Amino acid sequence: MSSNQNVAEPSLTHGHLQYAKGVVEETIGNVTGSESWKTSGHTDKAQAQAELQAADKLSEESRQANNANRDRKWLEREGKAEEVVGKIGGCGGLQHHGQEKQEASHR
Repeated sequence: MSSNQNVAEPSLTHGHLQYAKGVVEETIGNVTGSESWKTSGHTDKAQAQAELQAADKLSEESRQANNANRDRKWLEREGKAEEVVGKIGGCGGLQHHGQEKQEASHR
């Protein structure tokens, strides 16, 4: 159920994954009639939306500066994952940020 993991910097990847987790939890709650699962799912989705909004507010300059200081291999892997998840989920923002990270990993 709901985790209270603190993320140092808002992350589109973490936000999307937490949102998906919330959808699954809410669905389990709806199917089983469990209020605790429904509440947990609703909480995860709300926290995810707040994180997604905060991550999106990071300016492109800030993202580029952050990417420049990251481990290249990790940055490329994270970028690929974000791009794929963005394509599958229909989220152009996540897809774009993933592409940015991949490009930054080659600089």
